[in-house]
Amino acid sequence: MGAVQRAFPADGVLYAIDLKHCDTCGGPRPARSKHCRVCNRCVSRLDHHCGWMNNCVGERNLRFFLGFLLSHVVLCTYGVVLVSSMAWGELASRGVLDATFRPRGSEAAVTGRDSWRLLAQWTLVYYPMLAALVLFLAIIAAALVAFLGYHLYLVYRNTTTAETFKWQDWVSEQTYAAQQRAVPAQVPPAPPPGAVERVLRVVDCCGVGRVSRARRRDVVNARVRGSPEACDASHHHGA
Repeated sequence: MGAVQRAFPADGVLYAIDLKHCDTCGGPRPARSKHCRVCNRCVSRLDHHCGWMNNCVGERNLRFFLGFLLSHVVLCTYGVVLVSSMAWGELASRGVLDATFRPRGSEAAVTGRDSWRLLAQWTLVYYPMLAALVLFLAIIAAALVAFLGYHLYLVYRNTTTAETFKWQDWVSEQTYAAQQRAVPAQVPPAPPPGAVERVLRVVDCCGVGRVSRARRRDVVNARVRGSPEACDASHHHGA
């Protein structure tokens, strides 16, 4: 535990300086650790709970998760190249590449090699399964590349997915508190969460229970009034 505390010291902003204990499992919960509701345990430097791996992604297995993503990017890219080469070979064996076509409404004749649109139409009509497989693998590969790039960016910034959302919540609290101090009688109610935020909070991809927006607003209002209980409550749900 001492090694974890030295490796991840509390910043006094997102994580309280005093060592907290998990309300669920009762064990000590140092900074940058979270309790996963799916695994029912506290995980050091929790990033998120991965449904594909059926495990939490945290301090000890982040490198394996990145390798998991990279291997699937390579596998899907290889599948795109392989299936595309198979379709290209079929088109070549049937003479489609060297065949002459006259598109509708045009007097100029073109060969299959000169028009990728004709090749795409021919493949969709006569080889729909190959075309669908190439499209599916390309979409999955692009999504995995984006996901891998995002996590490499988090590694570069030395943060996690859970801490990203936690930081956004803290910034929202501070902005609301500043508005309350400036014009407490004219502050409009907080806007409802956007579509993406609602989905994220419903799915709860990080596997971390979140305090409701109304409760967070009550804590901020009490903090503005200088209530010490509010400060304790804010550290309690932020740890």
